[in-house]
Order: sequence, then structure tokens, then C-alpha cells
Amino acid sequence: MSFPEAEIEINEELVSGLIQTQFPEFSDQPISFLSEGYDNANFRLGNSHLIRLPRRTLGSELISNEIIWLPKLEPLLPIPVPSPVHVGKATKDYPWLWTINPFFEGTSALNQSLKESELQRLIIFLKELHQINPEGVPENPYRDLPLSEKATSIQRHITTLESKGIKITEDILQIWKMAAEEPIDSNQTLIHGDLHPDNIILNNRKIEAVIDWGDLTKGDPATDLASIWMLTDDPIIRSDAFDEYGATPSTILRSKGWAIFYGITFLTISKYQSLGKRAISSVSML
Repeated sequence: MSFPEAEIEINEELVSGLIQTQFPEFSDQPISFLSEGYDNANFRLGNSHLIRLPRRTLGSELISNEIIWLPKLEPLLPIPVPSPVHVGKATKDYPWLWTINPFFEGTSALNQSLKESELQRLIIFLKELHQINPEGVPENPYRDLPLSEKATSIQRHITTLESKGIKITEDILQIWKMAAEEPIDSNQTLIHGDLHPDNIILNNRKIEAVIDWGDLTKGDPATDLASIWMLTDDPIIRSDAFDEYGATPSTILRSKGWAIFYGITFLTISKYQSLGKRAISSVSML
């Protein structure tokens, strides 16, 4: 499985044209391709900025969430988020809104382990995030739903993996079943909605920023807490993190379920297969 096909070709020539016509104050800054994901293409702009452009219609909807909500969240959270510095307009050559964001130096937690103390920082961050009133945040049909409604997509991924000789163990499937049947024991909260290691930027193993907020919505906080299973293999550190958050046994079980959902999904994507294995392995260490 690979990323969805882009609906428009985005290259340095296109991006340079957008900058020159809409933000000429940056026209003397070098532009270079940085990365591409499911929904956006990212380009480095000089030393301090990042240009973020949707590559498909769904991405244009998600970037609108960032444009509206990140300026509101930035002053409320103890870890930086990429609140847009400028918002670009659609043109005849490019059909959607796009943004210029601060650039955070470092690499994702997919490529580097974070310090134990940084996991505590992330927990404090999540506690603050999950206490913000979610009134008015966008609905998200992929994240603001109970685990049980992910059963069909999970089974589809399992079938794909089995066709490639990759088997999900009965122990993992049993944990998934228990988590999917577990009722949510708290009100819905504001959640990041896509909090996995590739969306956490580290510099020297310290958290620089939490990025990629397009899936922001209201939902089960266990959705975000699934990240703990992907960020450390140490069960004692994990236990301390859940204690610091104040997670109930029910919330921890649901976080395992979301970690399994992420893990099985990531196993089908070449870029994230190692992360998928990490998530599955951590949850199976009971």
C-alpha cells in the first residue's frame, strides 16, 4: 500500500510561483522539496519556514482545520505546534488554500527515540489538550468514533497482510476484541486524532513540536494515548506515563486497541512497517 495518488502535480516551480505572486517578501529565499504524505506536500522555505500544500481534495479540507484551530491552540499548549504564519490563496494553477508555517529543526520520533523525561512532557501536553473545550471542532468520520466501528477496516488490512504471509497473532486479535467492546468511560475530548511518532518532531531526543493537526476533532482520548505504545518499549516507563495522565484501566485498554489499529494499518504501508511492528510488539508485552 502506498500514499494516495496526488490530484495535482506540485513541484518547486509551482511553489516558487505561488511565493513570488502572493508573498514576495520571501522571493529571495531558497525553496526545496522536503517530504510528501497522504494529504500534503511540504517544501522548505529558507531556514525558518515550511510550505505546506494539499495534494488532494481531502487534504484541502484538513489543512483548513489547521488554519482555523492551530492559532487558537498554540497559546494553550506547552509544546509548540505549527500555527500558520501566512495562508496562501487558491489560483488558476493551484486550487486550494496553502500555508507557510514555522520550520522545526530535527527529525521525527519515527527515526529517533525520545528521552524518558520527554514522554512526561508529552503526557502533560495531552492532559492540557484533552481539557480544552472541543465545542465547534470539526467532525472526523475516521477518528471521532468508537473502536468497534474500525472492525471492518481492520479485517480488510488483516486479509491484505495474510495474503503477503504476515499473520496477526491470536493474542493481539483478542486484545483488539476486548478493546473494541470496552465502553468509553469519559466524555469526548479535544484530540489530535493522528498522534503517532512521525508527527512528533525531536531534536537531540527532545520534543520540538507536535505537527500534522488536520485530523483534529473531538473523540476518545485513548486515540491519542495510543502513541505511548509506539514511543517506548519499556513497560515501567509506559505505566508511569499512564499514571501521570490519570488513565483508567478502561482508557488504557482502549489505547491498546487504537495502537493495534494503527499498528495493523501501518504494516500495510511500506514507509511505516517498522512502526507497525513496534506498536504490535509493545501491546503484546502483557
